[in-house]
Order: sequence, then C-alpha cells, then structure tokens
Amino acid sequence: MTDESSKQAQQTVLSERLAVLRKNKAFIVGAAILGFWVFSAIFGKLIARYDQDFMDYEYINSAPSGKYWFGTDSNGRDVYSRVIVGSRIIIVISFLATLLGAFLGASLGLAAGYLKGKFDMVLM
Repeated sequence: MTDESSKQAQQTVLSERLAVLRKNKAFIVGAAILGFWVFSAIFGKLIARYDQDFMDYEYINSAPSGKYWFGTDSNGRDVYSRVIVGSRIIIVISFLATLLGAFLGASLGLAAGYLKGKFDMVLM
C-alpha cells in the first residue's frame, strides 16, 4: 500500500466515524453542553458581568433572568459567575489527574513488561 492510498483509507474511516457521530442526537447535545462549558471556562471573564463573590441582596434566590443568567444563590451571588470559576478549577484538576493516571499506568505497565513473572501476575 502506498502512502497516498493509506491516507485515503484513513480519511475514509475517519469520515465514516464522523458521519455516525453526526447522526447520534445524544452525542450532539452532549458535545454542545461540553463545548459551552469549556468555552465559558476559557472566555468566562469576558462574558460574566459580576465577580463570583459579589452579593446583590435585592436578588437573593432569584430565578434565571437577563440580569443573572443562571439566577442567584441564597446569598445573592451570581450562579453563572461561580460556575465559570468552578469550571476553570475542574478543567485544570481533570487535566492533571489524566496526566498522573497516564504516567502511573505507563510506569506500571513498563515495569510489568520488564520484570515479568510474579510482579506481572500480581500487577495484572
């Protein structure tokens, strides 16, 4: 197989998989929610109108509105601003946890493959 034909085969497989995903409505909804969440975490400071700790005592426990997109909590704080701050923290923690898991998994897998025997049996 030449390089050109292998590239075409890979593109065909990729386009088929993307076509299957586009037909899946649950995937589309989940991807939209995830995309909104990540977009808000990255560009949230530009979008959010209020500081996450700002308390507006006139709007305690208010429903979502044009002023407060996700409403306010029992202290009158903007829920959307607090979600943005939490999203940033969660994204950093999940990225670091993924790196740690990959490092530990690769290290243990390499050790099991190299040492074999009882270590491999216990580990696997």
